[in-house]
Amino acid sequence: MKVHDSILKELFSSSEMVSYLASQSLEQWQVEYAIMRAPISLERKRDLFLSLGKEEATPFFVPKAQNIQRLLYETQLKQGEFLYLKCYEDNGEHFVLDENKLKPFLTWDHLFGCIREYLEDEKGEEISPYLFHAEKWSPDGKGELKNDYDFHILGTEICYADYYGSSRHLEKDYCSMNPDLNLPVPFHAGDIVTIDCRPAAPVSHVVILEVGDNWDCCCLQALGRGKDGRWQTGAVKHADFPPRCWPIFSPLYRITTFCGQLPEEERLLETVSRYIERNEKKGAALWEAIYRFTFTEQRGWHNKGLSNRQLRKMLK
Repeated sequence: MKVHDSILKELFSSSEMVSYLASQSLEQWQVEYAIMRAPISLERKRDLFLSLGKEEATPFFVPKAQNIQRLLYETQLKQGEFLYLKCYEDNGEHFVLDENKLKPFLTWDHLFGCIREYLEDEKGEEISPYLFHAEKWSPDGKGELKNDYDFHILGTEICYADYYGSSRHLEKDYCSMNPDLNLPVPFHAGDIVTIDCRPAAPVSHVVILEVGDNWDCCCLQALGRGKDGRWQTGAVKHADFPPRCWPIFSPLYRITTFCGQLPEEERLLETVSRYIERNEKKGAALWEAIYRFTFTEQRGWHNKGLSNRQLRKMLK
């Protein structure tokens, strides 16, 4: 199916991805997952599914909108229910639960007000030091409380939800956080692209090694710099980059060709790009060489990546 670029512009900030995907014939399930896993509010996801549903002869997208509407209904608090805000703070390595910021709330307005205060204190930071989610607790009718829903928040919008109950009307993993996204891309071997998964990680860059058939979920392989400064390969569609990223959303939503001067620590990507020169075979051979270096039958995974010296030597 063809997707109008007005919908794609809501999902993807990259004009390259918008133009390319608008020219492609996508499967319905690809469009479904692109909307479901996007870093936009549940309301907008529902509305986009309804918009697509107006043009379909056989119902596919309207039931998806109904699933989200059920989740939105469950955000409403009934008698005896409350929200428990959890704040995860960046400690420089990964996000950890900040037990000093655990708070219960009786309304969403007060909960979002608290989040705004936290974010206001950290305004100007490159990435947010906080990630938030709200647990919904309700009486179970037996004198105890149950937690059937977790709502994940970006900024002050509910973007994802996890359901733990047993209702046959709700799918447990519908609109849950999942960074995997399998879509075709307009990039080629040797291209340097920007990976932007803020607020979960700083902006970084990788060089594409292989595009393959541009269909398989693992076909988009890249080389990037790990948090320890060593060079590692990974599957872009499986969100192996950025390496510090808390699994929130796919890098495909903001991926774009890099133009400009790379930071000094990433400058070696330019050498790799010139070496590959959009030659898929060269990129595949480099991936194979790195794989052989990082794995042997005797040692198993030697997952330390490559130093600058080792990568330069490999390019020769």
